[in-house]
Amino acid sequence: MGSFRAPRDAGDVHIRPSTRGGSNRESQGVWEEEHGAGQSDETCLSLQVMYRRILQQAGFIQFAQLQFLEAKELFRSGQLDVRELISLYPFLLPTSSSFTRSHPPLHEFADLNQLTQGDQEKVAKCKRFLMSYLNEVRSTEVANGYKEDIDTALLKLYTEADHDSLLDLLVTENFCLLTDSAAWLEKHKKYFALGLLYHYNHQDAAAVQLWVSIVNGDIHDSTRSDLYEYIVDFLTYSLDPDLVWHYADWVLQKNPEVGVQVFTKRPVDEQQSRFNPDDIISCLKKYPQALVKYLEHLVTDRRLQKEEYHTHLAVLYLDEVLQQRPGANGKDAEVTETQAKLRRLLQKSDLYRVHFLLGEWISLDKRHRRGWGGGGRDGGLGISSSLFGGRGGS
Repeated sequence: MGSFRAPRDAGDVHIRPSTRGGSNRESQGVWEEEHGAGQSDETCLSLQVMYRRILQQAGFIQFAQLQFLEAKELFRSGQLDVRELISLYPFLLPTSSSFTRSHPPLHEFADLNQLTQGDQEKVAKCKRFLMSYLNEVRSTEVANGYKEDIDTALLKLYTEADHDSLLDLLVTENFCLLTDSAAWLEKHKKYFALGLLYHYNHQDAAAVQLWVSIVNGDIHDSTRSDLYEYIVDFLTYSLDPDLVWHYADWVLQKNPEVGVQVFTKRPVDEQQSRFNPDDIISCLKKYPQALVKYLEHLVTDRRLQKEEYHTHLAVLYLDEVLQQRPGANGKDAEVTETQAKLRRLLQKSDLYRVHFLLGEWISLDKRHRRGWGGGGRDGGLGISSSLFGGRGGS
C-alpha cells in the first residue's frame, strides 16, 4: 500500500499498515507496540486516534480506486463514522442530520460525482458497495447512534435500485426517518413500500388508503399482483375496528366471497370482543354470497347456538335452491350442493324454527314457480319432506 504521512496536527509519525503482510488489526498491534512503549496513557490514546485516522484515509484512497474489499477492511479497522462515507453520496443523509465531515478532511472529494468524474458505471458500483456495507454494519456497534442515518440511506439506495431488500427492510425493525423516506418513496412511485413505511410508523389508515388507490387504479405500482388479497389479509388482522368497518364495503364490493374473510378469518377472541355478529350481518345484507359465508362461519365453524342464525342460514339456502330450476343454465351441480347443505343443516340442527321456515318455503316457492311459469311444489327437490322431517322446534 505504501507509507502514509499523518496530518500535520498528528506529528511526524509514519506508519506502514501492510509492510508485515498481516491484517490491519495485526498492523495496528505492531504499530502500537513500536510507538506505545513507555508512553503515558494519554499519549497512547492520542496515537491510537491518529492511527485510526490514517486507516480511514487509506480506506478512502482504496475506495476512490474502487478497491472495495480493501476499503471496507480499512474503514472497519479505523472505526470510521459511517456517515463520512454516506455523505459522499448526494441526498442520502436525512435532511435532519446534524453530521459535519471530519476536519481536517479525510479525503479531497466533494461528492461521488467528483470522485467518479461522472462515470455512471463507477457510480453504480459505488452505490452497490455502500448498500452492501450499510447492510453489514446496521446491526453492529458501528451503527450505534447513527441508526436513523444508516437505515434512511439504505432505504434510498434500495429504492433507486429497485432492490428486493427494500420490502425486507420495511417489514422488519428499522429506523428509517418517516418524512425523508416517505418523500423518497413517493418520488420513485414505490407506493406499496410507502404503505409499509406508514404501517411501521403506526399510520395504518394512510397505508390502506394508499393500497386501495393502487387497486382502484388511481396510482400505479405493480409490486404485488395480489394486493387486493393482501389488503383483505391486512384488515383481517388489524386491531383497529374503525379501519375494518371503513373498508368493509370496499372489499366486499370487489369480491364478496373473499372480502367476507375480514370477518370470518379474524381471531375468535377479537370477534367476540370487537365485532358483534348482528352488526356484521346487517352490513352483509347487500352481499348475499358473503352473508351465506358468514352465517356458515357462525353456525358451522364457531358453533354458535343461536336460533336466528340457524334459521337465517336455512332460509338463504332454501332461496338459493328455489331460485334455480334444475337443469336451467347448467346449474345442476350448484343446486345439488346447496340442497345438500340445506338438508344437512335441517337434519343436524335443533335450533331453526320449523314453522317459520315452512312459511318461508311456501312464500318463496310460489314466487319462484311464477317466475318459472308453473311447475311442481318444490321443483322435485324434496325440500318439503326435509322440512317436515327436521328435528327443529317451532
